[in-house]
Amino acid sequence: MDPADAQDLRESIDFLKQICVTHDQQLRELGSALQGFMQRAAQNPSTSAVATPVASPAPSTEMEPAPVVVSSREPHLMPPARFSGEPGHCHSFLTQCGIIFQLQPSFFPTEVAKVAYVISLLSGPALQWATAEWENQTPHCMSFSAFSGELRKIFDSAS
Repeated sequence: MDPADAQDLRESIDFLKQICVTHDQQLRELGSALQGFMQRAAQNPSTSAVATPVASPAPSTEMEPAPVVVSSREPHLMPPARFSGEPGHCHSFLTQCGIIFQLQPSFFPTEVAKVAYVISLLSGPALQWATAEWENQTPHCMSFSAFSGELRKIFDSAS
């Protein structure tokens, strides 16, 4: 194996490891947020618009690996820092996301994938807002441009 190919492979593996760590953390945070929402809904059913959850089968402990296509022409980029809605940071956060989408198009083949990625990098009030938007399947969740416009309206003090 060519040393340059080996280095590309190592960088790709490191990048995928980081994505897995990030996704694990995000899933834990989303689970905690969902648990909090469910507890609040259970404590105040008269004002809750949340439907009673239906029992679903336990998730499988086996995970099938998702096919990953890594192009050596796409640079390895770290995800931007999480955005919680703090004033003055929305524009730079969305710019960093846009750069990633432009330089790594194979990772984000659809507009919905881009929106989901952005949501996965949110925390605090921004995540609470985006979670509600995603769960309500609002139209701006179908396009990165529309979603980023809404995010800017709410969280970018410069807009």
